Amino acid sequence: MLLTSVIIVLREILEAALLIATLLAAIRSSGIGYHWLRMSISAGIVGALLFAWQLRWISNLNEGLGYELSNAALQVLIYIVILVLISQLFKLYLCPEKNHKPLLFFMGLALSLSMVREGSEILIYFSSFFHHQEGLSSGVIGSIIGAGVGFSFGALFYFLLSALRQSLALIVALGLLVLIGASMCSQASMLMMQADWLPSQPPLWNTSSWIAEPSITGQLLYALIGYEATPSPLQVGIYTGSVFISLLIALVAYHFYSSASHREVNIEP
Repeated sequence: MLLTSVIIVLREILEAALLIATLLAAIRSSGIGYHWLRMSISAGIVGALLFAWQLRWISNLNEGLGYELSNAALQVLIYIVILVLISQLFKLYLCPEKNHKPLLFFMGLALSLSMVREGSEILIYFSSFFHHQEGLSSGVIGSIIGAGVGFSFGALFYFLLSALRQSLALIVALGLLVLIGASMCSQASMLMMQADWLPSQPPLWNTSSWIAEPSITGQLLYALIGYEATPSPLQVGIYTGSVFISLLIALVAYHFYSSASHREVNIEP
């Protein structure tokens, strides 16, 4: 029970912590401020509580497939928000004088949605202890350890990104957003396979002997790049396709805002 709690809480905390670290590092020198962070965390906590509270009703939707489909929808929505964030970050750095309220909104939305998903998973896991009181102490201790490791990795990641030159930190942050978005799409496809909305397939490879998914390394890679030891061909295809779309959005946004910046410079007397 102790080890299970560590792994489950670590996995959920890591995804949200790394997303926060990436966003904070990306706007570190922009002067935007962090007031959006407090509001989005509060909204995420409320959303996670509501999701966990209505879990039975959600699970009964779509002939008992409501949980899988709603979870998959959340991840696809996070991916779409990340695509917008990629575009808005180019706007921030190439056209810093423009209005950046949309960036603040979508950063807050991405974090809130992520916390709804990750937080509700943790709350649902803890609800099982109401029926198994004997494992409560081990579960709480394991959860504290998992949360501590997850937040520590997030803080370390932020300081590592902050140590980079701002332009390089932006490139790394954008790359991480691309990978996090692809991870969301891959996880969504797996949930849709469980709901029989996508065809199940045998794994394309198995890397469990190299990096086990339950290990700390496996969970860190899961949070960073959506690592899975036994992905199906469809999952690999969806992951690759989502990376391609993210890079395409980044390329279009770069050219658009770069051209806009040059036009404004030329207009100035």
